[in-house]
Amino acid sequence: METSRIIDISRDQLFAMSELVETSVYNSLETLFESNPLRGQNVIDNDKTINSYEIDIDNTTYNILASDRSSETMTLVLSIQKINTILERIGDHAVNIAESAISLVRENEKIDLLDLPRMADSCREILHASLMGFFENRLDIAEDVLTRDDVVDAININISNSCKEKVKTGTMLFETAIEIIRISKNIERIADLSTNIAEETCFYISGRNIKHSVE
Repeated sequence: METSRIIDISRDQLFAMSELVETSVYNSLETLFESNPLRGQNVIDNDKTINSYEIDIDNTTYNILASDRSSETMTLVLSIQKINTILERIGDHAVNIAESAISLVRENEKIDLLDLPRMADSCREILHASLMGFFENRLDIAEDVLTRDDVVDAININISNSCKEKVKTGTMLFETAIEIIRISKNIERIADLSTNIAEETCFYISGRNIKHSVE
């Protein structure tokens, strides 16, 4: 099979994986916002499929590199491999959110979600834009993503501080605060990893290597 065809297959696999990951992130958050634990369980169940995609994409790209190490092929395949790993990590963070959301929903109490809804919206927008930038070869979109995760970082800090203050004043249970902080931190990590996808897109399209920490 020609290298170009194998590359198309790996991109198709990555696209399917990205759709599943986006769905998992959405469902993990809606578990809390809709008080629907079934959405969270769906995220947990789908994690095995995401992991299977990661393995399949790894195998496909390794086969490409074994037969074609031209500069253009190497750049694209290495970006696919890195984004593949990033998507698997995002899937893990979605599972973490789902687990905490299920725990909170099962308390059957009215919970102060603080600024989580706005944070969640910003994160999902960043994730979607980062993937659109890669799959549509849009450098402008990727570069825009690089400017947007500071908002999510700031909200994460505010939520953590608010939870600590509410625990001190007795207006929030310690266990509830722990789960909300965990959700907030995982949302922040997803936004951060989405930025890494945008960086890979910039590298693939323009050759610019933009360093950003992956957590």
